[in-house]
Amino acid sequence: MKQQYFEISGPVGRIEAVVETPEILTENRPIALLCHPHPLMQGTMDNKVVTTVGRAFNQLGLIVVRFNYRGVGKSEGEYGHVDGECADLKAVVAWARLHYPGRDLWLAGFSFGGLIAYRMANELDAKQLLCVAPALITVEIAEPSMPFTVIIPDADEVVSVAKTYSWLNQLKCTYHLIKLAGVSHFFHGQLLVLRDLIVRLYGAQ
Repeated sequence: MKQQYFEISGPVGRIEAVVETPEILTENRPIALLCHPHPLMQGTMDNKVVTTVGRAFNQLGLIVVRFNYRGVGKSEGEYGHVDGECADLKAVVAWARLHYPGRDLWLAGFSFGGLIAYRMANELDAKQLLCVAPALITVEIAEPSMPFTVIIPDADEVVSVAKTYSWLNQLKCTYHLIKLAGVSHFFHGQLLVLRDLIVRLYGAQ
């Protein structure tokens, strides 16, 4: 894997990001954009769950882009109350499509990042959506039209598992739910399990 850090122009200034490219890059593989946890709760693009998801996608031959929302790390601005973070994602996707044209877009997010990815998936024409321990979707959002997978650690101490299941049960769209018994929100001691699960899940795609 090759890493390259860069900065792009976002809606309120500089956005810090990193692109991770597999050693062997093929023309037809997608590009994956990863969304990190809540910026007011120490969430960054270097979160261990986010980087684990990125390593899994790299192992599958995907280009991976991680980025910091406004006000996080070297990204300029301040917390945007969801709308701002969605605008940041949109700007990073535009950059990715300019520099890697013709590739399908996959979106993934962990915790608060799952909310951001879910909210923007239709608008950004994502071809796959992966939400890992997503923050609760408490506003009405158009349901995703692409293949949608949710990974739920059932010992989650941050997000209510019962409320997450209740939300999922109300959806009319088709989704793939994976429950991980005894696993905490931050996947303590289970990061390799998460990586291998994602590799198996998307390995044939």
